[in-house]
Amino acid sequence: MDDDEVKLVLGEVLLDELKVIHEYVQDIPQIKADIIDLKADVAVLKTDVAVLKTDVSVLKTDMKAVKLTLAGHGRQFKRFAQRVTKLEAAA
Repeated sequence: MDDDEVKLVLGEVLLDELKVIHEYVQDIPQIKADIIDLKADVAVLKTDVAVLKTDVSVLKTDMKAVKLTLAGHGRQFKRFAQRVTKLEAAA
């Protein structure tokens, strides 16, 4: 290959690379818009996560109350069962 052929091949390679760069540059506005949309979505998700954390905290508190209530009812039921057993034995 002589110098002119090498220059021609290199010119074609450079032209192809420039086309790729040009196409990418044209995509930048859409990429920017997508990033802005994603930032908005992330902000909404952060708010949703904060709400979920609050709800989970409330549920934990409620479950503790339910457990305490069930434990109290369990003790009461056990006493009633013992009383019924004594009354049946006495009868």
